Amino acid sequence: MKVLKTVLSGVLVAMLVQVAAVAGEVEVTDPWVREMPPVSKMTAGYMVVENDTDATQTLVRAESPDFDAVEIHRTVEEGGMARMVEQKSIPIVANGRLEMKPGGYHVMLMGYRRTLKAGDTVPLTLVFEGGLRVAVSATVRRPDMGGHEHYPHHHHE
Repeated sequence: MKVLKTVLSGVLVAMLVQVAAVAGEVEVTDPWVREMPPVSKMTAGYMVVENDTDATQTLVRAESPDFDAVEIHRTVEEGGMARMVEQKSIPIVANGRLEMKPGGYHVMLMGYRRTLKAGDTVPLTLVFEGGLRVAVSATVRRPDMGGHEHYPHHHHE
């Protein structure tokens, strides 16, 4: 039994070291969340995810303790209407990047647990296939900070 525990401990340590090594190679830059009026219960998060590994990293979900639900979406435009389509996973090729921005991929944050104002921060965790987790702190910005697009006509799928 003691030998089994030692072997299992060694395997666990090796797995944790491997995950830590990969985590240092997936980087997130410029994470931010759109400030919305207090009456709105949804907002979106944006960032750039850089995969500097030699393998595809597949984003499978995002989490935040500040929201009831978090989904990964992509905005598609059809017939002059923008609509949000949930993405179950997004592969980021080796040495590639995923740019989440208004009008494209984004993290949909639903059901505020607190009112967010410009300058606040929102904790987000990106979860990848295989167990890799990357934690980021996204700054809340007003929509007019940087000329970001606004889609008055959209719906969610």
